[in-house]
Amino acid sequence: MRAFLLKASIAAGLLAAPAHALAQVLSSKRGFADVGASVEGVRATGSGWYYTWGLGPAGAGAFDGTSFAPMFWGGWAVNSGNIDAVRNNPDVEWVLGFNEPERPDQANMTVDQAIVAWRVLSAGFTGTDKKLVTPAVSDTGTGKAWMQAFRDRVVAEGLKVDAVAFHWYGWASPDNPQQAANNFIGSMNWYHGLWNKPVFVTEFAIHDWGGSHPTEAMIEANRAFLEIV
Repeated sequence: MRAFLLKASIAAGLLAAPAHALAQVLSSKRGFADVGASVEGVRATGSGWYYTWGLGPAGAGAFDGTSFAPMFWGGWAVNSGNIDAVRNNPDVEWVLGFNEPERPDQANMTVDQAIVAWRVLSAGFTGTDKKLVTPAVSDTGTGKAWMQAFRDRVVAEGLKVDAVAFHWYGWASPDNPQQAANNFIGSMNWYHGLWNKPVFVTEFAIHDWGGSHPTEAMIEANRAFLEIV
C-alpha cells in the first residue's frame, strides 16, 4: 500500500505551523515518501531523508542535505548491478528491504525466498557504510509472524540487518486519536523488542477502513495523532 494517507497526515500537520518554521528543521527521524518526491515536499516537511519505493532517486538525487533511501522492492531487484549502484551512491546511508513481502499483492515472498535474496544483500553491503533495513511488513498478525520467522533466520545465519521496518494503518474513531497513538506506539515497541534495533515506520496513518467518517474528520484526527506521537 502506498503512503497516500501518510502524505495526507503530513499535510494536515503542516497546517498547524508556519511553513518557514518547518523548512528550517531537518530531522533524521523524519522521512518523506513519494514516487515523485519533489524538493518542495521534502523541504516543507523538514525531512532528513526520503524514498520512492524504488532504487532510483527522484530528480537529481538528494535535496539540500537530505539523503535518499533506495528500496529493493522485491526479490527481482536483487542483483549485482543494483547493489553496486547503491554502494557507489554517496547520498545513501540506509537501504530499505522488500515491500510487504507477506502480501500476495505486494512483494509476495515467502520467508525462504526472502532469505535467499537477503543473503545476497547482506554479502553486498557488509563492510560498507550502507545500513540495511529489514523488509517492511504490514502490522497484522500475518505480517508479524512473517517478521518473526525472518528474524529467526537472519540471526541463525548471521546476516546483516541494521534496522527494522513496518507499515501501520490503524483504525480509530476520529474522536479518539489517543487510542490510535497508543496502538501505534505499542506496535513500535513490539518491533523494537523483537530486533533491539532502530525502527523505521515507512508508511502509517489512522485509516477509516469502513469509509464512515468525513475526510476532513480523518485529516484532523491524523493531525492530532501526529502531535501525540
